[in-house]
Amino acid sequence: MANIQRKPPKLIKNARNDLTDDHFRKLVYRRCMKYPDFVKPTPKEKHLDNKLERIVNTNDLLPVSFLEKGYERAKMVGRITTRTSLGTGFLIAPNIIMTNHHVLRNRDEAMNSFIEFNYELDVDGRPKTAEFFALDPNSLFITFAGLDFTIVAVTGNPGNSLGWIPLLRDPLTITRHERIYIVQHPSGRRKEIGIHDNKTSRILEHVFRYTTDTEPGSSGSPCFNRQWELVGIHHSAGTLKNNVYVDNEAIKISSIIRYLDGLVESKNNEAYDVLKFAEGYDTTGGFFGNWGVKTDIRSNWEKVVTDYRGTARFLDLGFWNIEHFNNSAQPERILRVSDVVSRLNLDVMGLVEVTEKPVSAIVKELQNLDRNYGYIIKNVRGSQDLGILYNKDTVDAKEEAWSSDAKKSFDTKVHGKRLFHRHPMKLHIKSKLPLNEEKFDFKMIVLHAKATTHYDEPEIPPIIRKASAESLAAAIEKEMDESKKEGKPELDYIVGGDFNATIQEGSFDVLANKLKMIALTEDDGESKNPDAYTYLMRGKRSLIDHIYISSSAKLHYDPGSISITRIDKEMPQFSKGLSDHAPIAMRLTWDKTSTDLTDPREPVVHNISVPKNVDDIRLHLEK
Repeated sequence: MANIQRKPPKLIKNARNDLTDDHFRKLVYRRCMKYPDFVKPTPKEKHLDNKLERIVNTNDLLPVSFLEKGYERAKMVGRITTRTSLGTGFLIAPNIIMTNHHVLRNRDEAMNSFIEFNYELDVDGRPKTAEFFALDPNSLFITFAGLDFTIVAVTGNPGNSLGWIPLLRDPLTITRHERIYIVQHPSGRRKEIGIHDNKTSRILEHVFRYTTDTEPGSSGSPCFNRQWELVGIHHSAGTLKNNVYVDNEAIKISSIIRYLDGLVESKNNEAYDVLKFAEGYDTTGGFFGNWGVKTDIRSNWEKVVTDYRGTARFLDLGFWNIEHFNNSAQPERILRVSDVVSRLNLDVMGLVEVTEKPVSAIVKELQNLDRNYGYIIKNVRGSQDLGILYNKDTVDAKEEAWSSDAKKSFDTKVHGKRLFHRHPMKLHIKSKLPLNEEKFDFKMIVLHAKATTHYDEPEIPPIIRKASAESLAAAIEKEMDESKKEGKPELDYIVGGDFNATIQEGSFDVLANKLKMIALTEDDGESKNPDAYTYLMRGKRSLIDHIYISSSAKLHYDPGSISITRIDKEMPQFSKGLSDHAPIAMRLTWDKTSTDLTDPREPVVHNISVPKNVDDIRLHLEK
């Protein structure tokens, strides 16, 4: 049986282009921020003798858990046997594997092939009992020669016992001089790992190269960084010098995911079934990747692009209460907040409980990534202001003042307390597009409602919140009426921020009932999804940060485009050292027709005839 040869296949045009200087600088900056031990050597105490132990060049020490995690990953790698060749593949879902296109080119080849797990030696050098699983291309089969990958279903769900390796959307998982570990079946032998002399040598646009050893039969092996994150799929030799290959090459997993995203956009259900198991998000394309981005279905490769930002078809918007992000914020916390903002990569982000000094510091950090962000701060009472961060390359943002009547109503007192300790912040947001094209043009309101502070009178905060919502709705309605009288186009509004209450409390129903706004977070609030909360303190987890949108808006959305961003799960000690609120974000897509209001929150009234001389009425309601 012949082995797969390592002759580099032809890739799509420009796949081997170097990253631009800007992109590479961003990549290095992000990797250094995320894993500072790559660039910071272990400090040597001054009193130590120079002859004692020291770090040589870079710190290559690893925790012992590195071995345990690597062993777990290795279980998910198997040897693929076809009629004519041997290769390597790995589980990416309970019953789905990935390998190279040149290992499995079509469904017919896959139909007559199988994958073999546990084909390896134990610690005593004795062969383990291998497990064989037939491939099932009739259930799922995706292949693309341009990125040299094939994804195919497997019978028997081996991942239920072995686990699987998640596909990661983030393209910033590897940079130059980092280590690449490859679990493989070189020359069809029992499972081995490339672990020595294994540094990356070059980072290209859709591939990267490294000095890790492989042999024919290693095609389709997973490539890991030292956190054992899946960063690529090995497929060929790399650079040829003096008729000798000096390195090997892998396809970036992030590029494969972008291709799959394009298939999903073209209504490919198989690609959707694969991406259900993908994790994370594309830090260059924003939290939502290329959701809603229309692509040319005539060319598969044109679906894979390097940056989705600033198009005319969509706008990413979110809100985040960072909690006490004021002038006393420490530099470490500013860096961590900057990292979150950079990962989300939104066009506009409403901020709650912030002040100008730390927000301006965030903007400076983002400039190090060549992100052209600006900010606006609304100076309100106390040290917990409202504000926004916005991408100056994609949107224009301008703060607007409320009318004197609106301000007066906001300062109205109920039970001796003002309705709004912090007046809502109103902004006019416009997307930047070429002339003579439609554009996003709407009002954004950043809100911070009253918290529950009257423990002896718990009914008071809801009364205040309800009254504040009514005053806000009246102010918005008045603006809408005045705009209509002046013959201007209908205004669209998005209200978001910290409401300090669940939707089920009903305090803000007036936004839906009076203004016909839609609570985009309502489904999350009513679901049993354990991730559907934004307030993270233990014992008090709830969905209190919401987004309302005009039902008449030309701002379309899909339930799948509204998300509470679970960065608190990705970043250790998120709620302790960063914020006790999770950001909440959405993607707007442009359409000239209005959004259908399918579930208005109008009160339902039933007229009941009550007989005379009746003292007690009992109602039995059935749904």
